[in-house]
Amino acid sequence: MYPMHHFLSNSRFSSAHSAYLANITATKEPHTYAQVILDSNWQKAMNEKLSALQLNQSWTLTPLPAGQKPIGCKWV
Repeated sequence: MYPMHHFLSNSRFSSAHSAYLANITATKEPHTYAQVILDSNWQKAMNEKLSALQLNQSWTLTPLPAGQKPIGCKWV
């Protein structure tokens, strides 16, 4: 809605810094699981996060009791 190039100029940045900024702003984060599974980099990040959670024993995967609905969540 408000493109950055309307407000900022990169004319004083080095060409290397401009290339870096262009690269990081070109990456778009997925908003759904369906988008994540299409990108191997995001799949790898997701798997590494799950592995870290298990290694740190910060959660336990358990079966859902019969008749119960899971609650939703988002990764931050």
